[in-house]
Parts: sequence; C-alpha cells; structure tokens
Amino acid sequence: PSHNFDLLVSNPPYIPQAEKAQMQANVVQYEPHMALFVPDQAPLLFYERLQVLAKKHLHSGAWLALEIHEDFATQTKALFETPDFINLEIYRDLQGKNRMLLAQKA
Repeated sequence: PSHNFDLLVSNPPYIPQAEKAQMQANVVQYEPHMALFVPDQAPLLFYERLQVLAKKHLHSGAWLALEIHEDFATQTKALFETPDFINLEIYRDLQGKNRMLLAQKA
C-alpha cells in the first residue's frame, strides 16, 4: 500500500568530502561521517532522491522542509522547481547563510 504524508523534514548528508579538512574537529570526530558527507561529484545525491520520494509520497498541499548546503542552495531549489512543487523558498540561518529549503506539494 502507498503511504502519503503531510510533512517531510530532512537534514540529509550534504557536505562534500573535500570540505572535511576545513571543518571543526569536534564535528568531524564525533558525528558519523555517513550522516555528514557526500561524494564531491554528487553533492545533491540525497536531494535528488528526496524529490522523487516527496513527489510520490506527499499529499497535495503537504510541506517539505530540508536543511541545505549554503553553496548549493540555488541548485537544490532548482531540483524542486517542477510542476509538482509550489511556494519554494530558501531561508537563512542565524549566521545569514542559506540553510533551509521549504516547498509545498502542488
């Protein structure tokens, strides 16, 4: 049976491997690497999958909230700029960095 949802919230891995060297030691040492890093050549890997899952499993009018990498905000938003999603908006975090994408299922 197909399950549909009213809300999908995700903080997927989005940090390219190449950025590991510049990260704070406490993050790299204590956070699981599989929860942080993506291949340099596929930084949107999880967002591509989330777009497919959201399209399939969200009710019409449901919301999608994703934490995003500031350097890939525009590209991540572009993945959802399809007829299936409306009200796309990028929000900044407390440091002023593009950090969240909000979208609604059409």
